[in-house]
Amino acid sequence: MKDEWTQEYVKYSNEVLKENIIDEIESMTVHDFQNLVEKYDLEAHIIDGIVFDLVHAIFEERTK
Repeated sequence: MKDEWTQEYVKYSNEVLKENIIDEIESMTVHDFQNLVEKYDLEAHIIDGIVFDLVHAIFEERTK
């Protein structure tokens, strides 16, 4: 069984890795993000709907 220090180190390392992944996701283009969503089969239609709604909202705002 792992000692307490090792468990804390693994927990910290995992959090750092997750933060790095978040940074990577934040720097992606929408296209790259959508490709990853599809790759991992993560409800791509929801993302597509949000993008469509956003395009529509911005379009409406800019054409007033």
